[in-house]
This record gives sequence, C-alpha cells and structure tokens, in this order.
Amino acid sequence: MKQVQNQQLLTLKQASKTIPSRPHVATLWRWVNRGCRGIQLESWLIGGLRYTSVEAIEKFFAQTNSKPVPAKPDRQREIAAAEQALAGK
Repeated sequence: MKQVQNQQLLTLKQASKTIPSRPHVATLWRWVNRGCRGIQLESWLIGGLRYTSVEAIEKFFAQTNSKPVPAKPDRQREIAAAEQALAGK
C-alpha cells in the first residue's frame, strides 16, 4: 500500500465528480463502509473529513470488475423443492 502522502487525495464529494458516471456521494460512502462485491473503497479520515484517492478508486474498480459476478440460484427449482418438502409432511 502506498503512503497517504504519495497519493492524490480527494474528498468523497470531489471523487464523485471525477468518476465518469458521477455516482452520488452516498454511493461512495456505501463503497467505503459496506463495499461492492466484497471489496471496499480505501479511504482515510483526516481532520474530520473522509478522503480517498485516485489510485484507490482505480484499484477499487479494477478489483470489482475482475471478480466474477456470483450466479443467482435457480429460484424456480428452489420453490419446487420447498413445495415437495411441504407436501411430503
């Protein structure tokens, strides 16, 4: 990890304006706190303000885009199995 001093720091509001899709600041807060696909956006609390960096944003997007999207289970099959289990009782 690079040191904070060697990175171009941005507040989350500034960062939201630099991302092409211009996500809302709340989205960046969610990426920092909860993450996306199990990956959190790196940030630092400095002087009461939350900062991230251009490098951290690039790393976050690279990691979230390289991780495969988990496949959704076949819901109809699950429903049929549950109905059979209930009918068998």
